Amino acid sequence: MQDKAIYHRPARPEDPDAEFLTVQETAWVMRCSVSTVRQRLLALKRGGTLGRRILVSRTDRQALYAAAVSNRRHQRR
Repeated sequence: MQDKAIYHRPARPEDPDAEFLTVQETAWVMRCSVSTVRQRLLALKRGGTLGRRILVSRTDRQALYAAAVSNRRHQRR
């Protein structure tokens, strides 16, 4: 049986600027948890479906980053 803990840990990508990254690689690039990336993808209605490998495109990563920056600015006010 495979250890499923690897799905919950950020992983360093071979190319951080690749067109598509896994959720784990995206979490490593954005310096947050895997669950945070998944929650933000759901909130933005982007990403894959349940039971499938989720790949995050470069444009989706930009949207995730923009939403995170916007959220930080809103919390400071």
